[in-house]
Amino acid sequence: MKHISTFLMSAAALVLLIACINSLILYYALEQVRGDAHRVNLSGQVRGLLQRVVKLERSHAPDDALLTEVSVRIHALVGKQGWEDDDLPPTTDLERQALLRQMDRDRNALAVKPMEGEGLETLMPLEDGWHALRRTILAYRVAKTPELERRMMEESERCWNWANDMVLAVQREAESKQRYFTMALGLIVVDILALGMIIWLVKRFVRDRLERLAHHDPLTGAYNRFTFGVLTDLRLKEAQRHNTPVSLLIFDLDHFKRVNDHHGHDAGDRVLVAVAEEARRTLRACDALFRMGGEEFAVLAGDVDLAGARVLAEKLRRRVAEMASPAPGVGRVTVSVGVAQLQPEEGWDFTYRRADAALYRAKNGGRNQVALDDPPSEAQPAPA
Repeated sequence: MKHISTFLMSAAALVLLIACINSLILYYALEQVRGDAHRVNLSGQVRGLLQRVVKLERSHAPDDALLTEVSVRIHALVGKQGWEDDDLPPTTDLERQALLRQMDRDRNALAVKPMEGEGLETLMPLEDGWHALRRTILAYRVAKTPELERRMMEESERCWNWANDMVLAVQREAESKQRYFTMALGLIVVDILALGMIIWLVKRFVRDRLERLAHHDPLTGAYNRFTFGVLTDLRLKEAQRHNTPVSLLIFDLDHFKRVNDHHGHDAGDRVLVAVAEEARRTLRACDALFRMGGEEFAVLAGDVDLAGARVLAEKLRRRVAEMASPAPGVGRVTVSVGVAQLQPEEGWDFTYRRADAALYRAKNGGRNQVALDDPPSEAQPAPA
């Protein structure tokens, strides 16, 4: 029992540790998914803003804030912590502060992790292309010549293609990372199921252990005095319902105090265990063995009258007397037995008193005897 309990608790601790590790992995995967989702969103915004910028410039409705917004998005994707003044067209202080806050939010959403992998390979030419396109746009505002307009269209087309490639690359990268998220989530589910199984096993083990402790004597494994009261009530009702005899045997180890005094309580415990095991081997499957306290035991024998109970008691007495010494130096162990049959309309308290009185007659008659409660001198001397 102790080994099982230790194993279950160790297994529970191990599963909890693995669950904590998997939770960290899941948290990291969630952060990656969140960052990838925002990166895909920013990449799509850059692609859309590039089309809008050129469209506004060709319609002679330039928007400096829009140019700044494209730069902010690209800076966030690159992972830069700021920008140079010549990167941005002139804006008001309020617009600049708002764009700075937006850039900080984008960077935080990306977990301060710049673009990497295939997306970075498309982002770098896009960044260079955007700087060239922005300079062309600013030049076009000064002199709206067909040559500048053609160059602006060509550069915007290249930037849009790079932005589109970046969007596709970021999407592919995000999709490739989803399997890690799925795997981490699956591990968490397995951990939860394993932990639930261990909790169920622990509860069942503890419940069974507590139930056994509540109904059995921890030393001998026999039923305890509490269970005696429960089972005797059940047997009484069965006997009254089916009109069948029930008998009670009470036996006590002879001179048990000497064993404890001369050989120690450990030897005494070994004697009690040996007697209980011998009694279980001797009794029938329908009989119940109880330890009533100290060296006193009781047997509830169902469907047997006083004569049959006497035969069973004699067999038990003889088997105990014939067994080998349970502990060094103890020698032969004997028991005295008192027997009584449950009478109609009688409670178990009265039956127990009659069996206990018979036990005292067996003790007073010389021990190692069986005494019936009915005749006053039914003590059976031990064979020579």
